[in-house]
Amino acid sequence: IWMMELNRGVASRMTLSSSVELFPVWSPDGSRIAFGSSRGLGRADLYQRPSTGSGVAEPLLESDARKIPSDWSRDGRFLLYGVSGAGTKSELWAIPLLGDRKPFPVVQVPSNVSDGSFSPDGRWIVYVSDESGRQEVYAESFPTSAAKWRISTEGGFQPRWRRDGKEMYYLAPDGRLMVAAVTAGSTLDVASPRPLFRSETAAMDAASGDSIQYAVTSDGQRFLLSSLVHNPTAQPITIVLDWTADLKKR
Repeated sequence: IWMMELNRGVASRMTLSSSVELFPVWSPDGSRIAFGSSRGLGRADLYQRPSTGSGVAEPLLESDARKIPSDWSRDGRFLLYGVSGAGTKSELWAIPLLGDRKPFPVVQVPSNVSDGSFSPDGRWIVYVSDESGRQEVYAESFPTSAAKWRISTEGGFQPRWRRDGKEMYYLAPDGRLMVAAVTAGSTLDVASPRPLFRSETAAMDAASGDSIQYAVTSDGQRFLLSSLVHNPTAQPITIVLDWTADLKKR
């Protein structure tokens, strides 16, 4: 895991383990980073460490299942993560970061669920489920599932909230970044989603893995997206078939 200082354009390595370490998630105050690591028994367990890079990584949760951290609640109390095991559907769980740290299921249904994200007030989560036959974005109340809404209309991946909770974003299957206005309180009022812009790389990567392919600033005015680097100087390859016949002609 690496950290990039945008002002200086300098990248620093955050973890030095030779294990596979993925899916870093910032704490709300920026002081810690949670991540998945295979440094234990080869599983994807949950760890955290100071974002300064000092100290050692602290294990948060170790178990036989594969665990993918996805979001940290704004009050710092809960870490939301995906769980999957051999031959089982993926689920969403949360681990309290205070007290006994006993994890509990958040979305546990017959379909696959992933990409969980907290609302800024911590009363709602948004996630992806394939219960309709394709991946769509849904929202539910947290910590108990007392209400549920479908957000996307034509498929969706990787949902995220704006910091003030007034908008929700997700990627459509064709690579469009979608936005929906949100009014959250004791209930959730979500407007019809509309496209902001299109990203071909996001369309290719959206359904291919667990990692989020974009980030949005707190005011919703700037986006950071992963992108393929194209080489404009690349030369085409010419393949000649039956070249020995051409030699006979000469």
